[in-house]
Amino acid sequence: MGELGIIASVDDIAGAVIEFAKAVCEIVDTIKRATEEITAISKDVHAFHDVVSSVDTARRDGTVQRVVAGWEIICSGGES
Repeated sequence: MGELGIIASVDDIAGAVIEFAKAVCEIVDTIKRATEEITAISKDVHAFHDVVSSVDTARRDGTVQRVVAGWEIICSGGES
């Protein structure tokens, strides 16, 4: 009978070790995905910065300012 108890305990320990190993693998996979997602977010932020910088450059351009002023006059019904 004592031998069956030992076998059952070893089986329980082996099961716990397997579950722990699965959990560690899931954590590692999550970290890998997070790294990829952070890299993607970084690229998106850089692209957004480029767009905002382009808009700022265009906003400072005299031609753009005249066009915007023209639309403001049109939208206000011709009153400047």
